[in-house]
Amino acid sequence: MKTLTLYQPHADMAALGLKPYETRSWRTIKEIGKPLVIHSGKGGPKRLALKEPFAPHYEIKDGKLVKPLRLGVCLAVVIVESCAPARTVREYLQHFVWNGTPEQKANTERALAMGDFTDGRWAWKLKVLCTLENIFPISGARLIWEVPSETAKVIKAQCWEKGVKL
Repeated sequence: MKTLTLYQPHADMAALGLKPYETRSWRTIKEIGKPLVIHSGKGGPKRLALKEPFAPHYEIKDGKLVKPLRLGVCLAVVIVESCAPARTVREYLQHFVWNGTPEQKANTERALAMGDFTDGRWAWKLKVLCTLENIFPISGARLIWEVPSETAKVIKAQCWEKGVKL
């Protein structure tokens, strides 16, 4: 199965459906309409989890996360619905900031804050197909990569149990 590694807390937010766009410096065409596993990398700016817009989605006590971030694991399977220039998506989303309902405004501001929508980048529209419960450590890679066949079998079985056939 094709897999994309994201740094935490971005991986958690994508797995929960709270990050509807993943922004990249490169465009994807091959992955559109196909399942893509979201994997959490071990590196990255983990301290972002303590800041907006991520912090409300974690339990924090005394300025620290109560539970550690899930690192180096597969968290969910998404489908890439589309890929468009980030500028186009940013301009589209800003319409809802200015003209949307309070809920649309909040969701849009969160989406914009969780990505890099600068000119020249690409925005991948994600839709969560299933979240993975029984997660286990696996090393990630750059760009799009394949999980081992045994891992793919476990992921497919978990999704099947939730009524999602991959």
